[in-house]
Amino acid sequence: NGNFINSGIMVEAKDWFYFLNIKDETKLYRFKKNGESVEKYSDSKGIFLNYWDPYLFYVNGDDKKIHKINLNDKMDKVFSDNEVSCLLIANDLVYFIKDDKLFSMDMEANNEKQMSDQRVMSFNVENEEVYLADDQQELIKLGDEETKVSDKKIRIFNIFGDSVYYKDETDQFLYKMSTNGE
Repeated sequence: NGNFINSGIMVEAKDWFYFLNIKDETKLYRFKKNGESVEKYSDSKGIFLNYWDPYLFYVNGDDKKIHKINLNDKMDKVFSDNEVSCLLIANDLVYFIKDDKLFSMDMEANNEKQMSDQRVMSFNVENEEVYLADDQQELIKLGDEETKVSDKKIRIFNIFGDSVYYKDETDQFLYKMSTNGE
């Protein structure tokens, strides 16, 4: 979730850290965990890197589609033809925002499902629970029914365990509350 808030610019995979080099048009680079061997890995440009063995998933900077690169052979393929604005992989599902709505699909790019009718500004997934901040800046927990967690003005947030860390849009301070709104 923290990497997602930072637009997924870096991810750990096997013995490497992969990152999108902003000094080189967000092309994909990597370096060993010990800090050695910084190298360009691919000319692919993008944001929202996610690792799901053996693939790096990302939103391509040119076509705005979800791509995946096989780390064994460096083959880069379009995973989904949807044009998306962000991407997060959690619990064997690919979550993304398309046309301002939150969707999920399985790892085979099947079973696309719209998660909510709400216009989504941001979202997080923690312990198989999905939370979103809608265009009214309200925090909502998704499930069988949508539940408003708080009346606070929230746009940027991170779920960690049973806590929500968020910036209140009215005063710009950082706050913490439980996932039940207390």
